[in-house]
Amino acid sequence: MLNEKQSLAFEKVRAGKNVFISGSGGKGKSYLIRHLMETYSSDTILMAPTGIAALNINGATIHSTFKFPISILTKKHYSRYNKKTEELFDKNGPVRRIVVDEVSMVRQDILTVMDQQLRRIRKLNIPFGGLQVVVVGDFFQLPSVVSQNEKKVFYTQYDSPFCFAGETWAQAGFEYIELVENMRQSDNTFRHHLETIRRKEQGYQDSVDFFNKVGFANTEEILENDPVFICSTNRSADTINVSNYKDLDGPEKTYKAQISGKFDARPSPEYLDLKYGTKVIFTANTENFRNGETGYAVGFGSDYVEVIKEDTEETVFVKKNKWEDREYAIKADGSLGSFPTGTYEQFPLRHGWAVTVHRCQGMSIANAMIDMGLGAFTSGQTYVALSRLRTLEGLGLISKLKYSDIIVDKKVIEFYNNDCRGIGLF
Repeated sequence: MLNEKQSLAFEKVRAGKNVFISGSGGKGKSYLIRHLMETYSSDTILMAPTGIAALNINGATIHSTFKFPISILTKKHYSRYNKKTEELFDKNGPVRRIVVDEVSMVRQDILTVMDQQLRRIRKLNIPFGGLQVVVVGDFFQLPSVVSQNEKKVFYTQYDSPFCFAGETWAQAGFEYIELVENMRQSDNTFRHHLETIRRKEQGYQDSVDFFNKVGFANTEEILENDPVFICSTNRSADTINVSNYKDLDGPEKTYKAQISGKFDARPSPEYLDLKYGTKVIFTANTENFRNGETGYAVGFGSDYVEVIKEDTEETVFVKKNKWEDREYAIKADGSLGSFPTGTYEQFPLRHGWAVTVHRCQGMSIANAMIDMGLGAFTSGQTYVALSRLRTLEGLGLISKLKYSDIIVDKKVIEFYNNDCRGIGLF
């Protein structure tokens, strides 16, 4: 059942509008995407900017769909489209819309070249060649990345990595819908302080002080309950996981993933090492567990791992999960199809004592110790870490959050303050 704002967004899509669906963590963006795809799968291509994000929505990556190179895209790529891409998006074909999830991680060069290639393929010099475009995400969360090696080339072509900062976004005329009903946190005080930090609104320092007070008051009890450590860097998370795993006695069982075709993402380790009592975090959604739930591995068969869930103490027998890298193509009968190009079969588990902020995006965690290390280093990082928690009672802190840990790009604030019209319009 869709709530009021989700229904409004769905009706905008039904009416053929280009729509930007935003909202903070836990507001039902993924649920709405599933509803859209259940309704429009026969003429809709669902994409995401990264392999893990694409797996989470059962879609394809933007790069695999458009056959983009792994490099900065420039004007020379406007006409360099692949034959398969040309067939897929032919204006006489079945595709009527594209849906892009996690749009905050889509760089400006990617969106620009998508638009320019579609104009040429479809021989219509209007935004995206006349295709309806629905983009979903939150620019207050983790942003797109321009690596140190890419910056020299990127900034000769574009003045900002944000995809809303160029003419492409402005010309698309996205109608903006902000989802507001919180599905993760029920505490209104928690919600208020999260939103203040998300937008770095006036008084955000009071919210930082609030979380420090709550987090330190909870810390002793949280540590006694074997929490997940949410870390700002891979090194910190790896150190915690390795140290805790070494402390376990008993024999080790190693499960090797079965990989076929091309599959770059690693939703769970290729070699999953487990001992009795290993703390694990689930990395997929099923009827028995959700992505981000934790538990303890206590039994090991050839085709199952027995896990006691931490929250409920329920025992579940975890089977291997098969993830598929998918690619869209036109079938022989002229209809739109989605085909696996590679598979990854492994138990949907990874060591669960610690996880990075980037890895936990999309998760919902009951008890966590947040460790920002030397401090936040990118926009939205502290907000994403805090917003994974379901309740204030589950929040602990390794060290005090600093006011400087609240990083929000001024362009993002300006964008939302101007109804998400795109930097090019003001």
